[in-house]
Amino acid sequence: MTIMWREKRATTRTVHTLIKNKHNVNRSTVNAVMNSLCKRGLLSSSISRGKGGLKYVYKIKVSRGKFEREVVGKVLNSLLNSYAKTTRKHMREKLK
Repeated sequence: MTIMWREKRATTRTVHTLIKNKHNVNRSTVNAVMNSLCKRGLLSSSISRGKGGLKYVYKIKVSRGKFEREVVGKVLNSLLNSYAKTTRKHMREKLK
């Protein structure tokens, strides 16, 4: 997601090229993750025709801020539902 927030739109090849030196990951794995992010509504995809034939171009659908708010909200709700007293205590300590 960090790459997609920076690039705004990219192909699987582009994302793989940007991460392959840092992470030992196959392009097929990157493709599977990009498809999963589409299914979750974080990316959209369209088909583009280029020199090599057809390719999927992925675009960001959710801002980083909105994504972070949703993730933090889900984590806090889960903690409050399971460990309300301890969660509140730690939140008070952290907010001091």
